[in-house]
Amino acid sequence: MTDFRLSKFSFLFILIVNLGVMFHLSAQPFPSAMEVIREAELRLAPMAYEVLNGDSTVQKFALNQTFGKGLMEVLSMPESYTYPFDSLTTLSRLTAPDGSFRLFSWYIVDEDQDHLYYCLVQRKYRQKNGKDTIMVIPLHNSETFERYSENRQYDNHHWYGALYYKLIALPAKGKREAFDGSGKIVKEKWTNYLLLGWNGGTIYSSYKIADVLLWDPQDSSRVVLGAPVFFFEKLPKYRVVFEYSDNAFFRLNMDKVSLRFPYKDREMLVFDHLSQPNKDNPKKMLTFGPDGSYDCLSYISRKGGFFIFLRNIRVMDSKIAERRSKDILREYDKPYKRQQRSGVLPPPPIKKPE
Repeated sequence: MTDFRLSKFSFLFILIVNLGVMFHLSAQPFPSAMEVIREAELRLAPMAYEVLNGDSTVQKFALNQTFGKGLMEVLSMPESYTYPFDSLTTLSRLTAPDGSFRLFSWYIVDEDQDHLYYCLVQRKYRQKNGKDTIMVIPLHNSETFERYSENRQYDNHHWYGALYYKLIALPAKGKREAFDGSGKIVKEKWTNYLLLGWNGGTIYSSYKIADVLLWDPQDSSRVVLGAPVFFFEKLPKYRVVFEYSDNAFFRLNMDKVSLRFPYKDREMLVFDHLSQPNKDNPKKMLTFGPDGSYDCLSYISRKGGFFIFLRNIRVMDSKIAERRSKDILREYDKPYKRQQRSGVLPPPPIKKPE
């Protein structure tokens, strides 16, 4: 009896101790998803810096493998979709204006000064059950970039490589057929996403690219790059590639363009007009640079959306661009008062007292 009572007491004692330990462990707070993402960012930030600025090419490529896998893992977390990743300063981080996807792009320079590019696309996709899912799609830099890349289409499996610095959403009028996720074909509106990027090219010349990103309507995980929407002549280009001297600064960005009154000023894709100081060898692109004039591509949303080329345009001054069109029209309606305020016309004559 004594042994039985002792073993029973021991059992109760051990049970109480275990329950206490379990209660203590359950009371410990688990790290939240945002804390996990923040810790991952702190680990990835020094890696990203060394990938770009490290001295050893072998070490940079090895470190980039670890960095890329770690970034893919943290981007796969749904809570990371709204996280800014501000500590990854050596990466280009772009978010679509409609919030449908994000781009993370970076590059490595090897000992021969060749550039290798990497990009991850984080997409929020709505499934047929109405729930959102996060997809992380890597772009594989498996193609050699050249100026003649203007006339073909790429995807996430075959990518030319670039560091993207601008992402603009351009809605298109009309609808297209697409799969809704359950196998049914539906008609939906779509958006053309304009991508502006840079490619280091060679030690003599660089490239800037204006491209269009689309989503495959039949495969939600396929990124399509390029579409026949850039019209310089009768035959369209899939993208626009500008090659210029590595010693020159080439501008390619969205800006307001001043049109003739009474047309409204519009935001267009503005770029420097490239010319060559020495025209003896016109194919020698490494000497091309801006000549002080500007050209542009104007977006037309009809027929699925396309761009038309305009030569020698005038970019609006930022102070003028801030003025509203109604104010300008009001001033044109009252030219006398406008000139009088500027001191061009004399004041009205003073009437003599009667």
